[in-house]
Amino acid sequence: MTFEEEMSTFVTQLVARKQLIKNEEGTKNALIMPFIQKLGYDVFNPLEVCPEYTSDFGLKQKEKIDYAILKDGKPVIFIECKPVDADLSDKKYGSQLFRYFTTCDSSVVGILTNGIEYRFYSDTQSKNKMDKIPFMVINLESIRPEQYVSLEKFCKDKYDPESIMPSAENMMIRNDIIKVLDHELTDPSKEFENLIINQVYEGKLTPAVRSRYAPIIKDAIKAYISDRITSKLQKAIDVEKDDIKEPTVEVSSDINTTEDELRGLDIVRAICCTVVDPERIFMRDAKSYCAILLDDNNRKPVCRLYFNSPTSRHLATFDTGAEVKNKVTGLYDIGTYRDQIVSTVSNYLNAEKN
Repeated sequence: MTFEEEMSTFVTQLVARKQLIKNEEGTKNALIMPFIQKLGYDVFNPLEVCPEYTSDFGLKQKEKIDYAILKDGKPVIFIECKPVDADLSDKKYGSQLFRYFTTCDSSVVGILTNGIEYRFYSDTQSKNKMDKIPFMVINLESIRPEQYVSLEKFCKDKYDPESIMPSAENMMIRNDIIKVLDHELTDPSKEFENLIINQVYEGKLTPAVRSRYAPIIKDAIKAYISDRITSKLQKAIDVEKDDIKEPTVEVSSDINTTEDELRGLDIVRAICCTVVDPERIFMRDAKSYCAILLDDNNRKPVCRLYFNSPTSRHLATFDTGAEVKNKVTGLYDIGTYRDQIVSTVSNYLNAEKN
């Protein structure tokens, strides 16, 4: 069994425990310690995992970090724990971890966690000064496949404190680039528009030319993203179709679940896999439409496929709370509404946390 397979099963168990935890101590015992142990560290050996670690200098008297993972007697990973319901975006939670960075004379990674969300920090900008922004954030309730690869680097048999710094720096740069790209692809700047126009227009770039090209550039970006999503969805369907559970379909002699509806379910599952386990997405077919639901719950509609008419097809979305019908011409137009579908599922998941 691969690391991803083992951790995926284990993570499911941890997330199931979340509802039973009431305080920080319970978070440590039921969520965080088992997680550390799963990475290969002996939580019962204080020479390897030291609880209530205290630095000998530079900190307030008796100030302790919850766990320090040691290598050759030196801390290489600090872990600061908060209750499972804590919002880690609150700046006050990282202050103690920040102070501990100043005491280290070796490469170290700081982890701030509530047992479900793990925020990984380093000192990529200035030595012994923790970065304000984590280089990696993993939420076990919505962990992505590629994050298992990153997480495996922190296993006892693979972790190399010296090599983690270049990796952290690269991830920070990557995150910054993603933010720039997200902004430019959502609301292109004049500089970005000029770059595109100069590649396709040979004349003088005047305000009139920019005004003409600006809306075309935005439409082209949307079309490009849609085409990329469609391509990836098709690959996901081809690779994963045999591994996905058969959908739950209402049994009725008057209802005929079509091949297109089943393929539509596959596409929606592929879209949702970035935020939720695809196996939580179900189908309930009805006479007038095919409902796709989270957790097979009628109160959690993800979307509806109105595919029964041979001449007019619609995809209904629910990201605003109300049903909105969108005309589609084919199956892969579903990918055009990826943001609405993901937003709908994310809203349900956020409501579960509250």
